[in-house]
Amino acid sequence: MNNLLSTSRSSTHSVASRVWQRAGACTAAVVAILASVPATAAAQGVRFTLSPSAEYTWWDKDLGITNGELLGGRVGADFGSLLSVSGYFHTTR
Repeated sequence: MNNLLSTSRSSTHSVASRVWQRAGACTAAVVAILASVPATAAAQGVRFTLSPSAEYTWWDKDLGITNGELLGGRVGADFGSLLSVSGYFHTTR
């Protein structure tokens, strides 16, 4: 029984480690992209948003969907205080 529990814990740790590695890579990409955006964009009343996301989802067994990590994020543009456009994307292997 202990062997079964240690195998389960190590595979969970492995999945969590991969999720954090990918989240770090996504964060680095976001920082690089945001660093290249001109500073004058905010002064003109248009703001851009780019947010990375890393999640792990445990589904109910009755649904027949396998548990897994979801990686993705949000991209958006705010045109003043009353209008914004956003898109969300998440994917799994």
